[in-house]
Amino acid sequence: MTSTDESNFFKTAELSRLMVPADANVAGNVHGGTIMQMIEESACVAASRFYNHYSDEEVVKVVTARVESITFQKPLHVGDVAKVQAQVVFASNHTVAVAVKVMAERLTSKEDVVGNRALLWIVGHVHKESSSTDMAKDHNGIATVQRKGKMDLPLAKAPKLEAPTDKEGLMAYKLAKMAYEKRKARQESDPASLPDSDVDENTNPAQSNSEEDDAFSPDQSEVTLAQCMLPADCVTGAGLVRGGVVMKLMDNASGVAAVRHCGTNIVTVSVDAVDLVKPVMLGDVLKIHAVPIFTSAKSIEIQVSVTAERFCMTPEGKLERRETVSTKQAYFTFVSLGPTGRTLPMRPLAPQTDAEKKIFIEGKQRYEQRKALRAGAAMKQQKK
Repeated sequence: MTSTDESNFFKTAELSRLMVPADANVAGNVHGGTIMQMIEESACVAASRFYNHYSDEEVVKVVTARVESITFQKPLHVGDVAKVQAQVVFASNHTVAVAVKVMAERLTSKEDVVGNRALLWIVGHVHKESSSTDMAKDHNGIATVQRKGKMDLPLAKAPKLEAPTDKEGLMAYKLAKMAYEKRKARQESDPASLPDSDVDENTNPAQSNSEEDDAFSPDQSEVTLAQCMLPADCVTGAGLVRGGVVMKLMDNASGVAAVRHCGTNIVTVSVDAVDLVKPVMLGDVLKIHAVPIFTSAKSIEIQVSVTAERFCMTPEGKLERRETVSTKQAYFTFVSLGPTGRTLPMRPLAPQTDAEKKIFIEGKQRYEQRKALRAGAAMKQQKK
């Protein structure tokens, strides 16, 4: 291995896996949450290599702090080999940006297509043994956590990183730097924390689609799922739940809400920024709430929030229940597909309350922004 190859190894990761029926819906389309989990896992491998090779700290554990963007360019199907390539492209004081590309290898046609692209922000925590968390075993010999008080997870300083020299890496670097500087200008806190909302308080309420006979109100399709975090969901030895697990559950919940609204085969087409504002721990009970907030002619946007119920022992030996917000206001967009794979018209959404009408307008603004970005990208591609 040359010095260049070795340097790249400690900034990259590549995972491959055959897509099987358990990864897909009834139509054979691989779940967006499955892809998102693989994206997050590969990003964390690349970030972990980077931190632990270049950092002065003895042991650094990494967790996902923010998903800047995920685009679903081509669907993956059962029988495809998903090849996930991750590269660390940017580093601030305490966060690193990892660009991820998912290639779908079509074994039957011997071709590779780009299925997804993503940009994630990862933070490193200095891992030290602490008396605040004790490992124990129950009467069945299963490992459990007895947590006392707050867990101390100091942030590790991100190693310095030169801008990538390859074309794709350099483009991802510019995107990450632009996103970082934009968030830094908007807030004084760490750039991985949740940005402020850009809501225009003077916006007029959304025009209701209630005149349509088949329109659904948001509460007809909303979903709340709950799941306890188990050892299989965690980063090995750290008691921290992998971000990809949380993201997959978010996709599952939003997918159920989309199916309730459409009643057809649905697929994830985009995910707006997802901020994982608080780490999720072993033993936490996650509550994922998903509700439709906007529909266009052929797509539906679902708002997803995640809270974690945590149980701790007080100094008096009493069990205390705490609830923390893990993720706020993530937005998943789905389209409805017919038997031949063509996009179907979307059932309209009929917001009822003033709050629902307000977030309907916000959803429409995000939809128009995404549409403008796609149009701009298409023009650039034509010029090439």
